[in-house]
Amino acid sequence: MAILIIKCNHGYKKFRPPWKPRPQPGSLRLLFVRSEAEKGINVEWIMMVYQLPKSRTSAKKLAIWRKLNRLGVYSPQDSVFILPYSERTLEHFEWLGEEIVEMGGEVALWAVRSLKPFQDERIKEYFLEKVNEQYRSVMARVDEIDDLEQLRDQWALFGRIKTQDYLKSPLSSEVQRAIENKAAALSGKKEENE
Repeated sequence: MAILIIKCNHGYKKFRPPWKPRPQPGSLRLLFVRSEAEKGINVEWIMMVYQLPKSRTSAKKLAIWRKLNRLGVYSPQDSVFILPYSERTLEHFEWLGEEIVEMGGEVALWAVRSLKPFQDERIKEYFLEKVNEQYRSVMARVDEIDDLEQLRDQWALFGRIKTQDYLKSPLSSEVQRAIENKAAALSGKKEENE
């Protein structure tokens, strides 16, 4: 059974069993469901569902969308976002949820498992393909680089991609090795020229 922790706009927390009716709109600020994750049962995903008030400007909505995009979320439908479950991803969603709440919106965070294995596979493929595409792009650029400054830029890009590599793609270590080898080659070339 899940326990709902409700946080009002004053920061007061109260617990409500799931069978009780939901509070009126505006009184619910942040909803977080703690269930299997805290009991030690394997939870695959953290899901965030949010709703912003109609009166909010598109600039704030765009800011939220950009932050979600930076996290590399999977979105099966509007206002529903999924990341692999970890303390880090949970913290990202909690911070973003707080921002949405400050805008007057509502947020629900759920620790979930898929009931169908093919759904898990589809989501895992999405996360891996997204970072693999970026890793391949970096790898192609590294081969063409001929100075250390450009290589540093690719190293920084590699670091940003790695923050979205939630499922630890095998391409990550290949790209890292390619950058390190290129750095060694360029350093040796620079020393020869001096």
